[in-house]
Amino acid sequence: MTSLDELEALLEKATPGPWIKGDWRGQCHIKHAHSGPPECKYDYTIDTKGDSGRCLSIGGPEDHVTLVGWNEWGPVLSAEDTALIAALRNAAPSLIAAAREGERMREALEEVRAACILPPQVNELVEAALAKETQT
Repeated sequence: MTSLDELEALLEKATPGPWIKGDWRGQCHIKHAHSGPPECKYDYTIDTKGDSGRCLSIGGPEDHVTLVGWNEWGPVLSAEDTALIAALRNAAPSLIAAAREGERMREALEEVRAACILPPQVNELVEAALAKETQT
Protein backbone atom coordinates (compact mmCIF):
# COMPACT_ATOMS: atom_id res chain seq x y z
CA MET A 1 0.00 0.00 0.00
CA THR A 2 1.24 3.49 -0.79
CA SER A 3 1.89 5.77 2.17
CA LEU A 4 0.46 9.26 2.48
CA ASP A 5 3.96 10.70 2.02
CA GLU A 6 4.34 8.75 -1.24
CA LEU A 7 0.91 9.89 -2.41
CA GLU A 8 1.73 13.52 -1.63
CA ALA A 9 5.03 13.25 -3.52
CA LEU A 10 3.21 11.78 -6.53
CA LEU A 11 0.56 14.49 -6.32
CA GLU A 12 3.19 17.25 -6.24
CA LYS A 13 4.86 15.85 -9.38
CA ALA A 14 1.61 15.25 -11.27
CA THR A 15 0.00 17.64 -13.70
CA PRO A 16 -2.08 20.16 -11.74
CA GLY A 17 -5.85 19.89 -11.95
CA PRO A 18 -8.62 20.11 -12.31
CA TRP A 19 -8.69 17.10 -14.57
CA ILE A 20 -11.76 16.76 -16.75
CA LYS A 21 -13.56 13.75 -18.17
CA GLY A 22 -13.95 14.64 -21.83
CA ASP A 23 -12.19 16.46 -24.62
CA TRP A 24 -12.26 20.13 -25.59
CA ARG A 25 -13.82 20.81 -28.98
CA GLY A 26 -13.38 24.09 -30.81
CA GLN A 27 -15.23 25.57 -33.73
CA CYS A 28 -14.16 28.72 -35.54
CA HIS A 29 -17.02 31.19 -35.77
CA ILE A 30 -15.45 33.47 -38.41
CA LYS A 31 -16.21 32.91 -42.10
CA HIS A 32 -12.78 32.84 -43.75
CA ALA A 33 -10.17 30.46 -45.12
CA HIS A 34 -9.25 28.44 -42.05
CA SER A 35 -5.56 28.64 -41.47
CA GLY A 36 -5.74 28.09 -37.72
CA PRO A 37 -4.82 30.37 -34.83
CA PRO A 38 -4.29 33.31 -34.56
CA GLU A 39 -6.61 34.13 -37.49
CA CYS A 40 -9.35 31.79 -36.33
CA LYS A 41 -11.59 32.64 -33.37
CA TYR A 42 -12.75 29.49 -31.64
CA ASP A 43 -15.66 28.80 -29.34
CA TYR A 44 -14.69 25.87 -27.12
CA THR A 45 -16.87 23.40 -25.29
CA ILE A 46 -16.04 20.30 -23.28
CA ASP A 47 -17.43 17.23 -24.98
CA THR A 48 -18.20 14.32 -22.65
CA LYS A 49 -20.51 12.37 -24.93
CA GLY A 50 -19.66 9.29 -26.93
CA ASP A 51 -15.99 8.58 -27.46
CA SER A 52 -14.97 12.03 -26.19
CA GLY A 53 -16.14 10.83 -22.76
CA ARG A 54 -13.23 8.41 -22.89
CA CYS A 55 -10.69 11.25 -22.98
CA LEU A 56 -9.02 12.85 -19.98
CA SER A 57 -8.13 16.53 -20.30
CA ILE A 58 -6.73 19.36 -18.20
CA GLY A 59 -6.82 23.12 -18.51
CA GLY A 60 -9.32 25.49 -19.93
CA PRO A 61 -10.63 26.15 -23.42
CA GLU A 62 -7.63 28.12 -24.64
CA ASP A 63 -4.82 26.17 -22.95
CA HIS A 64 -6.17 22.64 -22.71
CA VAL A 65 -4.21 19.43 -23.08
CA THR A 66 -5.71 16.01 -23.68
CA LEU A 67 -3.80 13.68 -21.35
CA VAL A 68 -5.37 10.43 -22.49
CA GLY A 69 -7.26 10.12 -25.71
CA TRP A 70 -7.08 8.01 -28.79
CA ASN A 71 -4.60 5.69 -30.41
CA GLU A 72 -4.86 3.93 -33.76
CA TRP A 73 -7.25 1.34 -32.29
CA GLY A 74 -9.68 3.74 -30.67
CA PRO A 75 -10.15 5.19 -27.18
CA VAL A 76 -7.58 4.15 -24.61
CA LEU A 77 -9.80 4.28 -21.50
CA SER A 78 -13.44 3.58 -20.81
CA ALA A 79 -15.73 6.48 -19.91
CA GLU A 80 -16.02 5.02 -16.39
CA ASP A 81 -12.22 4.94 -15.99
CA THR A 82 -11.80 8.54 -17.08
CA ALA A 83 -14.56 9.66 -14.70
CA LEU A 84 -12.89 7.82 -11.81
CA ILE A 85 -9.38 9.08 -12.60
CA ALA A 86 -10.51 12.71 -12.90
CA ALA A 87 -12.61 12.54 -9.72
CA LEU A 88 -9.85 10.90 -7.65
CA ARG A 89 -7.16 13.28 -8.93
CA ASN A 90 -9.29 16.29 -8.10
CA ALA A 91 -10.21 14.91 -4.65
CA ALA A 92 -6.68 13.73 -3.76
CA PRO A 93 -5.61 16.80 -1.73
CA SER A 94 -8.71 16.67 0.50
CA LEU A 95 -8.53 12.90 0.88
CA ILE A 96 -4.88 13.10 1.98
CA ALA A 97 -5.70 15.93 4.40
CA ALA A 98 -8.56 13.88 5.91
CA ALA A 99 -6.29 10.85 6.30
CA ARG A 100 -3.63 13.00 7.99
CA GLU A 101 -6.27 14.36 10.38
CA GLY A 102 -7.33 10.80 11.15
CA GLU A 103 -3.70 9.91 11.94
CA ARG A 104 -3.43 12.94 14.27
CA MET A 105 -6.65 11.98 16.05
CA ARG A 106 -5.47 8.40 16.48
CA GLU A 107 -2.16 9.57 17.95
CA ALA A 108 -3.96 11.95 20.31
CA LEU A 109 -6.31 9.18 21.44
CA GLU A 110 -3.34 6.89 22.09
CA GLU A 111 -1.70 9.61 24.20
CA VAL A 112 -4.87 10.13 26.26
CA ARG A 113 -5.28 6.41 26.67
CA ALA A 114 -1.66 5.99 27.82
CA ALA A 115 -1.99 8.85 30.32
CA CYS A 116 -5.22 7.60 31.90
CA ILE A 117 -6.15 4.63 33.98
CA LEU A 118 -9.48 3.72 32.49
CA PRO A 119 -12.08 1.20 33.53
CA PRO A 120 -12.02 -1.99 31.42
CA GLN A 121 -15.28 -1.07 29.66
CA VAL A 122 -13.78 2.21 28.38
CA ASN A 123 -10.63 0.40 27.23
CA GLU A 124 -12.82 -2.03 25.29
CA LEU A 125 -14.67 0.86 23.63
CA VAL A 126 -11.38 2.55 22.70
CA GLU A 127 -10.01 -0.73 21.30
CA ALA A 128 -13.16 -1.21 19.24
CA ALA A 129 -13.00 2.37 17.91
CA LEU A 130 -9.32 2.00 16.99
CA ALA A 131 -9.96 -1.33 15.29
CA LYS A 132 -12.86 0.15 13.32
CA GLU A 133 -10.74 3.15 12.25
CA THR A 134 -7.96 0.83 11.08
CA GLN A 135 -10.41 -1.09 8.87
CA THR A 136 -11.63 2.04 7.06
